[in-house]
Amino acid sequence: MTKKIKLSTVVVFGSTAADAYLDKGFDEMRKVVENGDGQLVEHEFNTMDEIRAYFIGIDDMAGWEGYSPLSDDDVMNHPRIIHKLTR
Repeated sequence: MTKKIKLSTVVVFGSTAADAYLDKGFDEMRKVVENGDGQLVEHEFNTMDEIRAYFIGIDDMAGWEGYSPLSDDDVMNHPRIIHKLTR
């Protein structure tokens, strides 16, 4: 039996921690997170496509503090939502 390899990614959340990472590197970001101003989150995935989808979701959330998925009925019946049907 072949062992399935998991792919993982680590993301830093919080603008102060993210800025510290981008501007000054990992060690500075770690200090910010340890002080409670940010959080590191690690997830495992089976494929690179799953990782890409995760990052698309993160990008969609940028600037928002909450979310709620819409019901299928609301999505299909709302006149301002563009639907893309795939087969």
